Amino acid sequence: MISFSILVLTYNRHELLKKTLESIIGQTYGNFEVILIDNGSQPPVADIVNKYNDKRIKLKRYESNAEPCDVPEDFLDELRGTHYLTFTDDDVLLPSALEIVAEVMGQNGNIESLQVGFTHFYHDTGTCNLKEANLNAFDGRLEVFEAAEAARFFFNGWGIGPAKRYNGPKMAHSSGAFISRSLIERTRKKQGKLYVKPFGDIGLVGTLLHTKKAYFLNLPLVIIGRTRISEMNGSKPGQRQKWNYAVKYLEHSPIKGVSFINMGADAHLQVLFRNKYNGKYDCRLRPDFYYWHLKAVASDKRWTWITLRDIAECIPHYLISMYRFLTLREAMREIVRLSSSLKKVASRTLRAKIKPGGQTNGVRHDDESLNLSFKDINSFAEWVNTNYIESLRNIPEVYNASARILK
Repeated sequence: MISFSILVLTYNRHELLKKTLESIIGQTYGNFEVILIDNGSQPPVADIVNKYNDKRIKLKRYESNAEPCDVPEDFLDELRGTHYLTFTDDDVLLPSALEIVAEVMGQNGNIESLQVGFTHFYHDTGTCNLKEANLNAFDGRLEVFEAAEAARFFFNGWGIGPAKRYNGPKMAHSSGAFISRSLIERTRKKQGKLYVKPFGDIGLVGTLLHTKKAYFLNLPLVIIGRTRISEMNGSKPGQRQKWNYAVKYLEHSPIKGVSFINMGADAHLQVLFRNKYNGKYDCRLRPDFYYWHLKAVASDKRWTWITLRDIAECIPHYLISMYRFLTLREAMREIVRLSSSLKKVASRTLRAKIKPGGQTNGVRHDDESLNLSFKDINSFAEWVNTNYIESLRNIPEVYNASARILK
């Protein structure tokens, strides 16, 4: 029987954690355990957990805040479910999420890796932007990929290896990745650890190198919460310095200047090398990678000697990458593209038109009429469950398409 081990790491987000736990406890499928790790929150979250009086929640606590990539690794040996889900403390599951996942797994045999779809909710404003959510694009179908090719799809998307079309899921997030316990164990033996620094969840890509098939269920079963302060803010213009602390974790990138793209690409390279997959895949970084890194560097709110140093560090590697991957004509176009892009970014920066902190809440207001307001993220999850998920489940030829696809 399918059972789930859901690991939730939390730190000083008490109100958001309540929403997350409520979404899990309220599942229509009850065969799960929650391993809740309090990573030094003040006050501790024990009082919150005790109010639910649910024995399925197993609380662990660190008295002081520890490295987020190290913490979950310590508890992987305690998993008892057939499948594992690592969940963020500002995200929620739709009420029927686990039931649907268990049903799909039961219908289709031994699924070791299943990614489900997701959409977003802005905690700070209580809104969902329907234009971004595009809920009508979810059709309930189960898609199947060669797992190793899906891994190459992710590697390639971060600028690793020659640009090539690989088949992979249209979206991926750790809060929607269901992985079998046996696959996790195999991966840890080969990879050393499941999580890699600085982006721990990128280590989950390594599981795709140790199974044959990867599956994607095209349903928004997870709502990803967005807040003013989040890891992804480090990918926004002018905010790359957020990753200064993570330079010490770089292992394979030829450059040390910080940027979201550099940290992410290096984490993917760690997965390649730790799984000894570097002999099967070209691990050189192509010009795309250096282009996006330079754009991030040039977007510094104030140019300093560090900005100039990081630009100077990157340029030689960028030129070498052009020589390796591009024809002379392609290289000239790349240089023109870079010059134009850097000129625009630098001009905006030097004229101080980039406001400190960027967008205050991460919400795009290009079309206010598309923003729907809700009481909280769980109210939005219930709305999605009623208006989209249940309507698809009532159309057997759509919901059961997975059985036809796999035949």
